[in-house]
Amino acid sequence: MNSGSSNSESESDADSAENNNSDSEDDESTTDEEYEAPEEPENDETWHTNTTSIRNFSFDADAAGILLDIEENVSPIQVFEKIWDDQVMEMIIKSTNDYGIKLCNQARPHTRHSRKANFKNTDMIEMRKFLGLGLLQSQLKFSSIRKLFSIDALHYHPAFPSQMSGRRFEQILRCFCVEEENSSDPLRKIKIFLDLLIQKFANAYAPNEALSLDESLLLFRGRLYFRTYMKGKKAKYGIKFYELCSSYLNKGHHLFMDNYYNSLPLSNKLLSKKTHVTGTLRVNRKGLPQEITRRKLRKGEHVWRRQNQTYVSKWKDKRDVLCLTTAYHPSMINTANRRQQEKRKPIEIVNYNQNMSGVDRADQMMSYYSCPRKTIRWYKKIIFHLLDVAVWNSFYIFKEKTGSQMKYIEYREAIIRSLTGIDNKRDGRTLVQFKRAQIQTNEINNNGTQHFPEKISPPENYQRKTYFQRCKQCYKQGIRKETSYCCKNCMSKPALCPAPCFETWHTENNV
Repeated sequence: MNSGSSNSESESDADSAENNNSDSEDDESTTDEEYEAPEEPENDETWHTNTTSIRNFSFDADAAGILLDIEENVSPIQVFEKIWDDQVMEMIIKSTNDYGIKLCNQARPHTRHSRKANFKNTDMIEMRKFLGLGLLQSQLKFSSIRKLFSIDALHYHPAFPSQMSGRRFEQILRCFCVEEENSSDPLRKIKIFLDLLIQKFANAYAPNEALSLDESLLLFRGRLYFRTYMKGKKAKYGIKFYELCSSYLNKGHHLFMDNYYNSLPLSNKLLSKKTHVTGTLRVNRKGLPQEITRRKLRKGEHVWRRQNQTYVSKWKDKRDVLCLTTAYHPSMINTANRRQQEKRKPIEIVNYNQNMSGVDRADQMMSYYSCPRKTIRWYKKIIFHLLDVAVWNSFYIFKEKTGSQMKYIEYREAIIRSLTGIDNKRDGRTLVQFKRAQIQTNEINNNGTQHFPEKISPPENYQRKTYFQRCKQCYKQGIRKETSYCCKNCMSKPALCPAPCFETWHTENNV
C-alpha cells in the first residue's frame, strides 16, 4: 500500500545484529509479559555508553493484510471498485452536476459557444468513461486536451472520440469537483473526499509491522497559500502530502521516518505507546548528546549513545548520518549494495534504507502514468492524484491476493477497458465505425415521419433571441458556417443549413 512497506530481510538483519551482541549481559530482549511499561518513559536524561534490553512488542501478524472480501480469481476492476466504489462516484457526480448548474446560472453573459451556457447532468456511465479517459491520457503525450479528440492524422486516437466529444470532456473537466457546501474550511474543496478515501484505504488493508512515513510532493506552481517548496524534490514547488493513513499506536508497529518528523521526545512518546521508531535525525534537535553531534568522524566510523531505551548514533559515509532508533542495538553489520558488493553499515541504517522505500516506490510508479494535468485549480490535481493512489493501492492488493505477475501498466489498462467498455479484442478502426453506426441508428425515426427544420432553442440566460451553431454538413466538408436551424425530429437535433445541407445530411446518413 502507499502508506507503508515491509521487508522480511530487515527482521533477519536485526536478529543477526542482536546475536552479535549476545555476549552482553543486558542484551536480552523482553516481551510485553515480562516487562511492564510505565505510563511514561523513565525521566533519566543521562546518556550512557552501554546497551539495555530492547522491548519486544507482540505484533499480531494475523490481523495484518487484506481486509476486503475478494476471491483469488478476482479481476482488476473488481479490486479497484472495492476502493473507488459507488459512494465515491456518487459524491463526484453530485458535486460535478451541482457546480455545472451553478456555472450556467451565473448572471454574467456567456459567449455564443461557451460550454458554460448549457450543462447536461452527467451520470454513472458517463463519469466512468470520463475517469477511464483520464487514466488513459496519462499514458499518452499530447500538447492539449483537444488534440486527444482530433481527427487529424497526426493526432488521431480512436478511443477518445468513441467515448464522448472533446467539448463534452472539457465541460465535465471544467465542472469536475468534490466541494463541501456551506463550509468555510480552506480545504472544503477536497476535505470530505479526502477523508472518505482515507477511510476506504484503511478498510481495504491493515499494514504490516514495518511502516514507512515519508512525504511526497505533487507538482503545482499556481497561487496557493499552502504551496510548499522542497529543494530536494524534482518538482520543487507543489502540494505536500505527509500523512500515515492508519491507526498504528499500541499495536506493536515499527515506524520508519526521516528527519523531518523524528525527534527524541517523539520516540519516547511512541515507545510508551508500544511503537518502535527508527529514522534519520536532524543535528539541531533538542536534547541530543553533544559528544555525538559535535564529534568529527573518519569515514566508516560509527559511534552511539543511549538514553533510557532510545539510541542515537552517528556514522560517517560520504557525509555524517545521524540516526535514532528504539528497535536495534547500534552495531556494524555486513550488507551488500546494488552491485552486490560487501560493505559494513550500521544495522539501523540498513533497516531504515530497506523499509523507507514504500512511499518513494509508489511515487515513482505513479509518476510514469500520472493523471494530474497542468491546471490553475489545485483541487483537480489532488482528485486525479488520489485516483492514481487508488489504482496503485488496488494493484498492490491485487498482486498480493492473486499472486499475479501482471505489470502495473497492464493493470491500469485493464481498469481503463472496464471503465470505458472498450473490448480488448476490438480493433481501433472498427471502434470508430461502431460509434458512427450507433449515431446513425439513434437518428432513425421509428415512426417513419418526415424531418423538418426548426429554430435552435437558445440556452437559459442567453441574452439574444437567435442562437447559432456550426452546421454539421458544412463541418464535414471543411467549411466553417453557422446556422440558426436544426432538425426537429432527429434525437440529437443536428444543426443544419436549410439548403442544401439539410437534405444532403439526411440522405448521406440514411435517415
